[in-house]
This record gives sequence, C-alpha cells and structure tokens, in this order.
Amino acid sequence: MKNIITIFFFLMTNYNIFCQRINFSINNESLDCVYANMDNIISAFIENESCDLISLKTDNGVIKKGENCQYIINPNKIGKANIYIILKKNNKIDTIGMRSIIVKELIPCIRVFGLEFVNNGILPKDSLKYAVSLIGYYDNIINSRLMPKIIEYRIIVVRRNKIFYIKLFNNPIFSDDIKNCFNTIEVGDDLIFDKIKYVDINGDNKFFQPIEYIIK
Repeated sequence: MKNIITIFFFLMTNYNIFCQRINFSINNESLDCVYANMDNIISAFIENESCDLISLKTDNGVIKKGENCQYIINPNKIGKANIYIILKKNNKIDTIGMRSIIVKELIPCIRVFGLEFVNNGILPKDSLKYAVSLIGYYDNIINSRLMPKIIEYRIIVVRRNKIFYIKLFNNPIFSDDIKNCFNTIEVGDDLIFDKIKYVDINGDNKFFQPIEYIIK
C-alpha cells in the first residue's frame, strides 16, 4: 500500500537563465519524511516543462515513475535519502536539483481501545467494561486507511497459575462472548492477548507482541 497524499512541502530551485522553478513535494502524513521499506508517493514539477522530461534518482532504495509527475520511492534503510531531479531535453541530461529527505522506520503499535489509561499492565477490574476492541496503528501516522488490519488474536485468562479461559478470535471488535469472559474475571487474574496477527502496510502477515494485564 502506498503512503497516501496529505501534506505538501515545496522546494524552489532556479536553473539556467530562464529561472524555471522546480516544485518538489513529499506526500505523507508525518512532516518532511518518508518511510523505509514501503512505497511513498513524491512529486516533482518543473515550470513550463512536460512531466515526460523529468526523472528522479536516489541513493537510498529505488524510485519508480508514476503518472502526472508522481513517483514512488521505496527507501531500503533509515536515515537520509538524497533525491536528484533530472531533466532530459534536447538530447541533454541535466541534474538540476537535489532534495535530502529523512527516512524513518514505520513502527506498528497495538493497544486495547478503552484501556489507554493503563500503566505498567495493572488493570482495575471495573475498567474492563470500557474495553471495546483491539486497535493497530502506526506511530506518528493518523489515518485509518494506514492502520494495520488485525485478522486474528487469542485471549487467555490465567487464574491461580492455571488457564481458566482460552479462545481464538478473528474480529478486533470485542463480541458478547469476549464481554461475558471479562465479566467472569476476578482480582488476581492475568488477562493476555496473544497470537495477534495483522496485515501490515505492504500486505504481509505479521504478529504483535502480546498484551498482558494483571487484574487488581
């Protein structure tokens, strides 16, 4: 999945006697950066020139040309990527601009919606009534279209060092079955969400680390 356009940043660079302008934009949701090992959309426009005459190169990963002056960059490491703007015209190839951009790691996160206030895994029993669902998200990106899709997880309740409840689910929204389980939980139980499988932004199946609560 491509990182979708939201915020634009422009670089104006003059070249030759005509002072034509280059407009360069990064289309993502986390300020002036792109993310490693995923497709990020960037755009480059040169005033009074056709998009067909423009190409981009980078020293970090690969850039593929799209449509309407858009390109897709997929960096292979975090740090920095230099992007070179190239004009091919009249049998001449000129590098007429360069933009350095930050490359960050896209960090997947998981939480229980309704229990965001929990610290150190200690959960008051009465607060379970506020638990609504599991939610996957990417740190620093607020866009439901880019959320990791949770496809499976298991709930385990451990009571006095023995498994009291264990079941596999495939809907991140807590069903009546799960809510009934929460109603049976006692002080001293351990509530564990594990085997949390999700589909990441590139379509790959991965697992989150388990979430564990101690009921007080």
